[in-house]
Amino acid sequence: MSALTDILPVETLHEVVSSLDSPSDILSFGISSKALADIAIPHHLKFRVFRVRISRSAAIWRFFAQADLTAGEVRELDILPENISDVCHGDYGPDRWMAEPLVPPKELFEGGQAQHFKGRPSFEQTRRDEMLLVDAVKRMKNLRRFGWYRSPPPVIVEQDDLWHTLGTLGSLEELDVVDEPFSVLTHAPAGYIAVKPLASTETFLSLRGLKNLTICTHAYDQKQDKATKTWRNWICDSNHP
Repeated sequence: MSALTDILPVETLHEVVSSLDSPSDILSFGISSKALADIAIPHHLKFRVFRVRISRSAAIWRFFAQADLTAGEVRELDILPENISDVCHGDYGPDRWMAEPLVPPKELFEGGQAQHFKGRPSFEQTRRDEMLLVDAVKRMKNLRRFGWYRSPPPVIVEQDDLWHTLGTLGSLEELDVVDEPFSVLTHAPAGYIAVKPLASTETFLSLRGLKNLTICTHAYDQKQDKATKTWRNWICDSNHP
């Protein structure tokens, strides 16, 4: 019996693997032969899921912004908190918050090194990072799931922001976001306090076509003293239309 690599062109095999969303399916496909593994693992499997901190991933966003085909391989993208203290304020703490970042392929880093910041990045730096992120997400035409666990919500709120970009992809099925109150931020840099909550952001509210939406927000809480507000007061809503 002839191997698939002998029957089908390499380009066709790449298209077959590109149609597989699940990393486990790609792995099952790849382990059937070394030739298929050479196609599935380095070119597809390692690009399916990214779990990163926005301030440490500028090189990743630049890479995807210039590599449409590779960006199209991404199915899941999680933006993690910058600081561990941001996830230690209450009961709501999904495993994805605490998980270690998934290390991207080394070729995505300029010079093989990620950029690191101590403390919380400035408002201006965060805005620049978000602009790079949006440029990259525009190329992720097959993105199925997006998670925002960073504090605070995105600082860019305008027509071409992150939520508008996600909505125009037409592929997003699952959204998991945290709309964190600024009362839990420690030493928030200037500019962050003015960031609008997601629950009052027009581009976020305009998202359509999701199969699953999970949002943890304080926006509908009754007004409370900052000293007494905790994450236990948040509304956690899962919507399965």
